[in-house]
Amino acid sequence: MLNAPGWAKFPANKAKITIDINGSPHSVLSMSGEEAVSSGFRFVVTLLTDQYAPLSSFIGATTKMAFHGQDGIARTVIGVVTRMRELGVKDDSRLTVELTFESGLARLKHQTDTRIILGHSVPDLIKLTCERNGFNKDQLHFDLSRAYPVKPYTLQANETDWAFVQRLAANSGIYFYSIAKDDQEVVVFTDHNAHCPYIAREVLNYIAPSGANEDVMGQALVGVHHLAATARFVIPQSRVHDYNEETPSTALLANTAIEPTTSIRPTPQPGETLYGMGTRSLDDSDAQSKRIAEQAGAFAFDLTARGNVVDMAAGHICSLEASDFDAQYNADYFITVVTH
Repeated sequence: MLNAPGWAKFPANKAKITIDINGSPHSVLSMSGEEAVSSGFRFVVTLLTDQYAPLSSFIGATTKMAFHGQDGIARTVIGVVTRMRELGVKDDSRLTVELTFESGLARLKHQTDTRIILGHSVPDLIKLTCERNGFNKDQLHFDLSRAYPVKPYTLQANETDWAFVQRLAANSGIYFYSIAKDDQEVVVFTDHNAHCPYIAREVLNYIAPSGANEDVMGQALVGVHHLAATARFVIPQSRVHDYNEETPSTALLANTAIEPTTSIRPTPQPGETLYGMGTRSLDDSDAQSKRIAEQAGAFAFDLTARGNVVDMAAGHICSLEASDFDAQYNADYFITVVTH
């Protein structure tokens, strides 16, 4: 997986960030934020606006933020404004305003419920919960590789809808990310990275640091200028051992080994057994064991990249060409976190 904290110098004539609120465009003075798989995105943006602008109408407004890169590639993020504050008067006609811009999924954090839901699958429960928080059907896309069984019942106990959706998705091996499509935010739920889109550029190049990172003509060299490979010790195999009172004679025991994929992985050690995971059949135990192993495998190794690339997006795939760093890292990577 690839974590991609972005840094860049944005010359006014080559690169910029703009934000459109209620159909009114604004130039961004500063921006920081993070987007992550299964966590949505959150940006804090400072901008200038007319001092008589109806600032109260900004809250909850559908908002588009566009990144225009130094190499002509652009990317749009669509969400809602969740917080706003005035920082002061800039001049006779303009205010400096700081606002928080988030995924529409942020609305789920403000609804807490206790309920027992009968006869729904996990994708259905996620869909219904998002829809009751303002999402339209065409804003929810499920790209799943397998069928999900109907659960006899599901409990949400004094839990926010956000925590409820995150828990259901994580326990079922589903993750999600946002894209901009048809002038609205679309949340994609999937269970396999083969379904994830590639970033706009065909190849993401590693360009060794050279001071200004410019060519002889003074043009910015767009790409990754810093890479760091990190390996971590993880449990080399996961075992799930559960019990179903309806089939007490069946031991719900499943085991999945975590296979090392790089030369810098640690030597395998004995695994661990997890009890009481809530599985109800051997198939459930096997699936849970595989999910735990996959998560451990992803955590065991990652790359952190820094560069001046605007199309890096959580939930997407990039094709990295890093021969100038180490050719063994030339591969496709799943982007989990982007920090701006």
